[in-house]
Amino acid sequence: MAHHDYVVIDSNEGPYGLHYVGGYHSHCWYGNEVTLTRELQQNLAFVAAHKKPGIPLFVYEITKTNKTKGKMYFSAPFSRMYLHKHLAEGIEHFKVRCNASTTVYDMKFYVSTDDRANLTTGWTFFMDDLEINVDATCVFEFYEEHEELKLTVHQL
Repeated sequence: MAHHDYVVIDSNEGPYGLHYVGGYHSHCWYGNEVTLTRELQQNLAFVAAHKKPGIPLFVYEITKTNKTKGKMYFSAPFSRMYLHKHLAEGIEHFKVRCNASTTVYDMKFYVSTDDRANLTTGWTFFMDDLEINVDATCVFEFYEEHEELKLTVHQL
């Protein structure tokens, strides 16, 4: 690995796991192993500097499973800590935005039996429409607005 690449490993301990990144890491929760080049680190630092308070940014490298199974899932510890309270009954029409588009995407958002929050119906269209490919690094910015959960996805 070149000296300008950094690997972040999710220890399932959330934001207190192993992080080889700049000072913004306290605003991030890494959902899987993520490789951040210097450019991606700068992009992530920018998103972290402008994030709304509360829920950490969920940083995730899109996998083949996310594409083939048509869903995005968030780790059980992250889901229990930040999302479960909003998903007691699931949300059939959860609005998802992308920082690079004005389009609002409609998805199903619920908690599965393994305690992970899942975005399903609409996820594949979202990925295809925005040309998000396997190995892309995305930042999921959850925030509360008027006690309602909102999500903006940033593709680094």
